[in-house]
Amino acid sequence: MISLIIKNLWHRRVANIWLFIELVVVTVVTWVIIDPVVVRVSDRCLPLGYDEDRLFYISLNEQPSGSPLYNENADNNESREKDIDRIVMKLNSIDGIESVGVTAIPLNMIAVIESYKCGDEKTDSLNKSILHDAFEIKDKIFSTIGAEAADGCPSVEELENMSFGYNDIILTESADRFYFPDHRGVNKKFLKKRVGPDHLIECKVVGVLKDIRLVNTDRNTAYAFQNYHSNFRVPSLLIVRLKDGINTEEYISDNRELLQAAATTVNYYVSDIVSVAENNRTLEERKGITANRNLRVSLAALFLLNLILGIVGTVWLQTRRRISEIGIHRSFGAFRFNIRSMIVGENVLLALCAVAVGLLIYLQYALKEGLYDSQLGAGQYITNHSWVTEFGVHFAIVSAIVAAIIIACVVAGTWIPAHRAGKIAPVDALRDE
Repeated sequence: MISLIIKNLWHRRVANIWLFIELVVVTVVTWVIIDPVVVRVSDRCLPLGYDEDRLFYISLNEQPSGSPLYNENADNNESREKDIDRIVMKLNSIDGIESVGVTAIPLNMIAVIESYKCGDEKTDSLNKSILHDAFEIKDKIFSTIGAEAADGCPSVEELENMSFGYNDIILTESADRFYFPDHRGVNKKFLKKRVGPDHLIECKVVGVLKDIRLVNTDRNTAYAFQNYHSNFRVPSLLIVRLKDGINTEEYISDNRELLQAAATTVNYYVSDIVSVAENNRTLEERKGITANRNLRVSLAALFLLNLILGIVGTVWLQTRRRISEIGIHRSFGAFRFNIRSMIVGENVLLALCAVAVGLLIYLQYALKEGLYDSQLGAGQYITNHSWVTEFGVHFAIVSAIVAAIIIACVVAGTWIPAHRAGKIAPVDALRDE
């Protein structure tokens, strides 16, 4: 069968040349259209590393002086500190709530860049920035969001109960791998840039967490967390974790008034309650990522529809023109299945050759210009590697998707008319011969 398919393709090479060229061009154009869509969708599907579906924010604002609840005697740091503890205690007593954490900014706003330098300043040349955040470790942010400690490292509970020094930090696994190739950063030290190129201070790694993707619009999972030291916490957000099995949106809708009452004191009132998932979606929309992704998906869908119709139509017509040939095969006793398999095999082999040529052409362009990466602007700080950043893997994955799409179109455009033509009686097929 294979030798017959190759022989038929050779004899029909002139008739197939335009179809071959069309498939080569379609392969290159499909690559250009599909690559950004695949990368964007892949980035969106990456795990966050924390329990987004069980969390919501309660935004706090300080009571204005004109509020009926405002108390001038309570307008001091000590009173505010007690109010925060009181709010956390009230919320923890509400049915359905598992834990409450206190922070100053939403998880997805953590994007302060600081420079770190591993090892000895005099001998080690490694110096690259990393995303960094500082907050009160004792406010149980890690356990509330559902973060997990890396294997062989102090647990989240141990970290939150630990006595932190000013320069003690916690790394994620991606940051740990970057600075310490042996993946054993705990208790090791490196240098942190403060003010000026020569001003470095020594930091100690006290723990390593499994990767967390705090900024949902970013592929990055390399973070450094430092304990925030202050005489007074200035929170603007409470992160609330619900018990397993509770729908966050429904819980907020059903208990909004109860939550507002629990979080209202002489110093604070609730300005907003929103799920972490909704907050992440809002960030995507504000950055234009949602609109960009939807636009690319819509254009890709429209292109693929035209691609399918174009390829299927072209292959369909070519197959219909071979009805007399099919009739001759049938008159000599060929089975319908064998005839269909032969015609489909010819077009699939032709398509594979065209796809190979198209991929080689695009490879030359990609080697010079590079492949699509939604995180190209993040080069100033450490980003974890993924298949998107590995040229060979990236090219292979998208090429496989492109090839699958084109082959599927060719098979669909060949099998249906070949199947119908195989049912025609030999006398009818050869009537005009």
